[in-house]
Amino acid sequence: MMMNTKLKNFFVIWGKDMMSFGENVTMTVNGKENMELGEYEMKDGDIIELRYK
Repeated sequence: MMMNTKLKNFFVIWGKDMMSFGENVTMTVNGKENMELGEYEMKDGDIIELRYK
């Protein structure tokens, strides 16, 4: 059984705070802008891009 998880948990596994790369961040999920950032529930097959400025 596949379970979805929040994006911020993915960073926890890496031992990183996703905001440690910078405060000015934009995110797209499957090519569409998404403002949920760490609260986004990742789904199998998602293409997630984070851009830090």
